[in-house]
Amino acid sequence: MAGRDEAVLVTGLYGSGKSSLVAEMAEMLDAAGISFGAIDVDWLSWYRLAGDRTDGPDLRAQNLSNVADRYLASGVQHLLLADAVRDDDGISQLRALIPCPLSVVLLETPMAVIERRLSVDPMSGRARDLQNAHKWQQRGIGQVTADLVLDGEAPLIQSAERVLTWLGWLPRQDP
Repeated sequence: MAGRDEAVLVTGLYGSGKSSLVAEMAEMLDAAGISFGAIDVDWLSWYRLAGDRTDGPDLRAQNLSNVADRYLASGVQHLLLADAVRDDDGISQLRALIPCPLSVVLLETPMAVIERRLSVDPMSGRARDLQNAHKWQQRGIGQVTADLVLDGEAPLIQSAERVLTWLGWLPRQDP
């Protein structure tokens, strides 16, 4: 859809494949010569203030708003976001920060798949992510109202193509 700024959020439990799906979508848009900006929201909120301060600024919101605004001001028309969102209020907060329409894609990934993915990840923080995924699943956190729900076990290339054609950002491929 030329001429209209739009955004898509890929969400789901930790380890569900959000960042990987957004990266694959970015690769597809890049290969097609289509304007985009990709944002892994986790990276915009990974910080620690000196000491035991817990009263710091909401850098996550400020950073996301600033990056989205800069992308759009530079001519990017499609924003791809990956973020683990707790609930529909979290979706509303993201919509308030992104100055264009936001569609939501939820990855539903079985816990056994998440466990397998995170257990082989070399980063030490992934064990904590797995604990959080279990907590979220047990408490029903992360089950947001989505415009499109995808199987988190599906091949990335198929899921990326499905999302991008559903959004109208890539033309449909005839078999």
